[in-house]
Amino acid sequence: MDSHVLLNRFLYGYRMFTIAMGVYGASRGYRATTSTRQRNGTVTRKVLLLGDRIMNSLGMGLYYSLPGVNLVELARLANRLDMKSRGLSPSEDPDQYREGQGYCMDTL
Repeated sequence: MDSHVLLNRFLYGYRMFTIAMGVYGASRGYRATTSTRQRNGTVTRKVLLLGDRIMNSLGMGLYYSLPGVNLVELARLANRLDMKSRGLSPSEDPDQYREGQGYCMDTL
């Protein structure tokens, strides 16, 4: 097979991967919530308002689709899946769930 054909197939696959990661990032950004810690130590989560959710979704979609960054986010997804398979709570490593303005505590 010609090297040009192999390169085109690789680039097509990577482009599809990038698009899929962008959609995945947009969905995580849309589902993100913010958290505030009260003086008594309790943590309350609140849903972002619609405008903030849309902007967070667009930002995270673009962020996840950047070449190189999407590989880091894929590694974070693997970490979240590993945490879920071991039965660990998201509160044990909340940085794995950080999405733009807030946190999306869903594994996928």
